[in-house]
Amino acid sequence: MIQGFGDLLVNHTVTFFCILAQITFYIRMKRHLLLHGVPREIQRDACTKTIALIALCSVYFFLGILALVSNVRRPTSTTSSDVFYGFATTSICFWTTYFILFIRRNPRHVDSLNDSLLQESDIDVKISPQDLSVFVFSFNCGEKSISEIDLKNGIPENRDLYIFSLQECMNTRKSIKAITKTLNHNNEYVVEWHSIGSRLRLLGFHGDISIITLVRSTVLERFSLCTGSEVCRGFNVGVCKLGNKGSAAVALRIGNKTLLAIAVHFASDLKGISYFAKRVEDTCETMTDHAPGWLGFENWEAPCMFHHVIMAGDLNFRLSMKDSNQVLKEIEKGMEEGSYDAIVAHDELHQSISQGSGIAPSLQHKLLSGFNEAEIAFPPTFKLYKKEKGILLDSRSVCSAYQTKAKDGTMRVPAYTDRIFAALCG
Repeated sequence: MIQGFGDLLVNHTVTFFCILAQITFYIRMKRHLLLHGVPREIQRDACTKTIALIALCSVYFFLGILALVSNVRRPTSTTSSDVFYGFATTSICFWTTYFILFIRRNPRHVDSLNDSLLQESDIDVKISPQDLSVFVFSFNCGEKSISEIDLKNGIPENRDLYIFSLQECMNTRKSIKAITKTLNHNNEYVVEWHSIGSRLRLLGFHGDISIITLVRSTVLERFSLCTGSEVCRGFNVGVCKLGNKGSAAVALRIGNKTLLAIAVHFASDLKGISYFAKRVEDTCETMTDHAPGWLGFENWEAPCMFHHVIMAGDLNFRLSMKDSNQVLKEIEKGMEEGSYDAIVAHDELHQSISQGSGIAPSLQHKLLSGFNEAEIAFPPTFKLYKKEKGILLDSRSVCSAYQTKAKDGTMRVPAYTDRIFAALCG
């Protein structure tokens, strides 16, 4: 017998409560979409997918009733409805749990920032202008949390604002403690952070994508901290995309100016398949979805809605050179000459920005328009063999310390994956 009567009754009950939870979510979601003026096309799409899932669960529910009746009439028999319902309830319980746990990571317009940013400032508008020092840091933790050792020699002191973008971070709170301890502050900085993602590796997650800001208390009267936001660009589970890839952001108000800090982590190439087009799409979606829909303005990019925007993280754009040995030689040459311009010329992101639709046909306008990036004066990065130590001075030592072959046998080409872009006014 596939399932006992008691087991089937439990599964049946669980499915029933799953349906109730989904209906509750649907009502709340529809109210939220109407309240914040989300475009009708997005409302229709979200509602249709949710209703489809509820209908699917309802079908499973009624199949469960048939299975229960079958078990009552023939308690020692195995029926086709038993087999099907056993599979169906297991599947739907898994996906519903997945859905309920991560539905808050659903991509959305960040209208929650409207009130905080549009309110009349509590700060005197006659404050004299003052330059604030800002430090931006991006780090892929590789499914670990950042430590004091990682930060020891890379964090300058006495900055007014620190912005940390962490990817694949398994413990954001622990990382924040390491950051604050490294800065040796005694309540000198106020921390604001936001993250998406999960530590559930079995479900395809690799940790959190976290944006962490630290504001010096001596200039805090010039700051107003606002709510965070997120845009999920990971696995598509039908009703939403999950936060294994995407971005998290924190908005700040500095006097009468606004600043949006974004941490991103986009899709990497997999098994020789390029996800370049998706990375371009994710970059565009990040810019529009993090922009509040004020006064009915839709699909406006963040730099149009904030005075300053800083985006940092693992964008995962690759090099157009596909021969890793050639790249290694260029790296060695660049180390000798002190310039990596020959390698940067092959960077996908630089090519997309300069050539636009010529390299990315999906682009309807210039990618990252208004953003600037500091000069790249360092070599591209490989995936490092863990616990490997030493100084990399030539191509041979680079080959020994870094992975030039993927698990599937394809060549792993290095890239400028971690990037920092800024769109600043004035």
